[in-house]
Amino acid sequence: MEVNLCSLRVVEDSDHLISSMTTTLQPSLGTNSTIDELLNSYEGIFKEPTGLPPLRTHDHAIPLKEGSQPINLRPYHHAGLQKDIVEKIVTEMLDFGIIQHNTNPFASPVVLVKKKNDTWLLCVDYRALNKMTIKDKFHIPYCRRTVGRTRKGDYILKG
Repeated sequence: MEVNLCSLRVVEDSDHLISSMTTTLQPSLGTNSTIDELLNSYEGIFKEPTGLPPLRTHDHAIPLKEGSQPINLRPYHHAGLQKDIVEKIVTEMLDFGIIQHNTNPFASPVVLVKKKNDTWLLCVDYRALNKMTIKDKFHIPYCRRTVGRTRKGDYILKG
């Protein structure tokens, strides 16, 4: 059994936030029948996206500081080979419906990063946008830290 994963990765380092999207094939997660049964029962989660997510009751918005102008940075210079790869990745994501054409005045440059398995990772540089964003009063907790805290208790109460 082979599972195709599409992941969105966010790397946070003080004032820097870079998100990336990859649609590379991952090897099989194992031959254990229990794992295969579990993966089969949730196969819809592991399918490659075929479009944008459905409309929700609350749309995501990025609150900007008052008086800030739209961030519209020119693209970083890429070698010819990398430019072709960026165009190919963007075309594939447009064809799958993962992204759509942008009509707003915001633009952030992209960077290609070579991974260990010789595939490319498309990273969007949102640092300029992050400087103009109003920060949340309470940070989103780290999953690993939250799970570590709940390991010690006998009961987990949802508050």
